[in-house]
Amino acid sequence: MPEELKPCPACGADTIEAYSIKGTYQAACWNCHMRGPRKVEKSAAIAAWNSLHITPHITPNDVDCKGCPERRPGIVWSCEPPSVPGLYFQRWNWGDHWGEPDVLDVGLSSIGRIIKSADRQWAGPIPMPQEHAK
Repeated sequence: MPEELKPCPACGADTIEAYSIKGTYQAACWNCHMRGPRKVEKSAAIAAWNSLHITPHITPNDVDCKGCPERRPGIVWSCEPPSVPGLYFQRWNWGDHWGEPDVLDVGLSSIGRIIKSADRQWAGPIPMPQEHAK
């Protein structure tokens, strides 16, 4: 039985499909067009998509979470590289348009090593979505 795709971490939609592209597989949301990593096997692409939900859930309160990046209303595109670990949208400038966003897991070891570029934009960290009530 194939593994079920989780809802989109960007928009929460369940319009997700794993499809073949140039000899690899990739999962994508047809609502906001977010794409997961490409993998050789379809099951690996599904597992990679489902693993995008790895940021721990933070319960907001006035004492310790008021200024957390995960609790800021909305996220915006910026050429500034990420400054804290987490999941980020990234997109590249193709000259006449910005490409579709991908999700990148930026780890602690990457912070400070990502080079700022006018051709690359970041948005995030992506907030952890709430689980669907059953």
